[in-house]
Amino acid sequence: MKKDDYDNQTFDNLVNSFMRPLWALGIGWLILSCAEGYGGPINWFLSLRMWKLPSRLSYAIYLLHLPLQYVITEAASQHTYFSVMNFIYIFLCESVIIFVVSFVIAILVDSPCSVIFNVFLKGGIKKSYSKQQRGDKTNVKTPIPTIQVTEEPVIDTNKGTS
Repeated sequence: MKKDDYDNQTFDNLVNSFMRPLWALGIGWLILSCAEGYGGPINWFLSLRMWKLPSRLSYAIYLLHLPLQYVITEAASQHTYFSVMNFIYIFLCESVIIFVVSFVIAILVDSPCSVIFNVFLKGGIKKSYSKQQRGDKTNVKTPIPTIQVTEEPVIDTNKGTS
């Protein structure tokens, strides 16, 4: 609500000056605390596997939305006249096109590249093991371990000292 008698220009200037830096500082603190192991439930929630695809899609959308908007706008064969329904239509069409292209790029480019980076950075392709080598307990009979006692000669290290 707009109050006609409100006139606190100093407070408004401080809020407008420090709002974005404080937001960035808060996000930076959250990232640092999660990276150092102090994130707690926030780190657990943000590390769930369900965020993997949306994060890749949002990054692809971030990278591709502006070039695709330029291509769509410059490919127009006639002038666009302003009307609310026309711009809602343009917004929805561009959003769907950008989402589909970003999804295709995320699947065809980002996923294979992340697999390649993991192979190179983590020491090669991991070998699959049989059930017995993995330690699966299903249908694998393990022998009862036995202890063998052997006598080793005792070496006296105090020889020659008085």
